[in-house]
Amino acid sequence: WGYWDYISPVPREPGHHFHNAEEDFPFEVFAPYPRGVVRVLSMDVVRLLAEAGREGRLRTIFGDDPCIGVHLRQLLFDPEEPLPSLTLDDFDNKVFAMEPSCHPNLWSKMTNRSWAVHHVSPEQIECMWRVDLRDGYYAEQPGGIRHNEETPLNEFPSLCECATDPSFEDRRDMDELREQTNAVLFSD
Repeated sequence: WGYWDYISPVPREPGHHFHNAEEDFPFEVFAPYPRGVVRVLSMDVVRLLAEAGREGRLRTIFGDDPCIGVHLRQLLFDPEEPLPSLTLDDFDNKVFAMEPSCHPNLWSKMTNRSWAVHHVSPEQIECMWRVDLRDGYYAEQPGGIRHNEETPLNEFPSLCECATDPSFEDRRDMDELREQTNAVLFSD
């Protein structure tokens, strides 16, 4: 379970943080992979990955996130003992935000359902904590600080005041994602 990227093009430009030369990874698209912040794997899959890693059977590519997708694909196509199937679950992935912003141009922005936010600064974490306290999600009680169990999972406090970086206003993530998807799916 996680926030899966299913058709991410392989960057060929040197300097890109997930750059892979064609001779290192000859495919145009990475294998599906869980993006950063949170991922959950069943223990049988963790054990298979650990065993294959100890035996030196896992191919490594550049980029930690895409690399786990390659490793999972290797389990499916293992020549000795392939997995019969592997379920990728991204149900309710709106609980993740890949960027600390509420700007509508972003494909993975914070909402009042977000409980995991990637790429945050210590100052933003402190701000988020103060907002949660102020808005009653957490409260000081005799036994310590407790969260409000009555808060519905789609009504967390808005954390937008903690994400004021103006650089997100110029981003066009949704347009770029659409362009990349069209290039992968519909290019000649």
